[in-house]
Amino acid sequence: MNSIVAQLMQSFWDIFRSFILYQQMVFRLVCRGGLPTDFAGVMAVKGLMRRNEVFCLYNLAREANSLGVIVEIGSYQGLSTIALAKGSLKGHSIPVYAVDPHDYADPEGGITFCSRDNVAFLKNILFANVADIIRPINLKSWQVAIGWEQPIGLLWIDGNHEYEAVRKDFDVWEKFVVPGGHIAFHDSSDSGGGPYRVVQEILTEAGFELIRRVEKVSVLRKI
Repeated sequence: MNSIVAQLMQSFWDIFRSFILYQQMVFRLVCRGGLPTDFAGVMAVKGLMRRNEVFCLYNLAREANSLGVIVEIGSYQGLSTIALAKGSLKGHSIPVYAVDPHDYADPEGGITFCSRDNVAFLKNILFANVADIIRPINLKSWQVAIGWEQPIGLLWIDGNHEYEAVRKDFDVWEKFVVPGGHIAFHDSSDSGGGPYRVVQEILTEAGFELIRRVEKVSVLRKI
């Protein structure tokens, strides 16, 4: 019994410490960085995106077509997820489905995603007060797409950046995007990367147009 109580207390203090650190970061971003409180609550989360890219996502979610939900492929610790959720809450309050198995290891020794990132993700969406609009799904994107039925107003693709993986994410999810809906790709400015190749291929095909580029983010609209 004592060990169980000790574990519960340790878990409580771990969460409380993480919450305090999150709030301290929000405070610094507001007071020193001059950010609005809502957006500071996004940027306080560890992530791999630049501020302008995050703001782009926030606006896309705010303006998202209410006829479809928002789907994110690749969540990491929740930076982009929270941006989408907060943007959605300023718009039509569309649910955000966050698809990420958190089990990828780079064969070349680069960044690895694991269960610790999933724990951080769950903490962050709670701290940011957006857990009620986010639907986490801990599966690979193509596994989710097999049984998917809902229309999508905004699709954010930021999972595995290898060409084959990006192309598969687009191919299995594109059919659910409503006309006038958007698909955004991260890390799509590097001509040698998978996202860049896929975006260029899509633009040579009928059905999509490029409407915006913000640093490494490319935004396409379904015609």
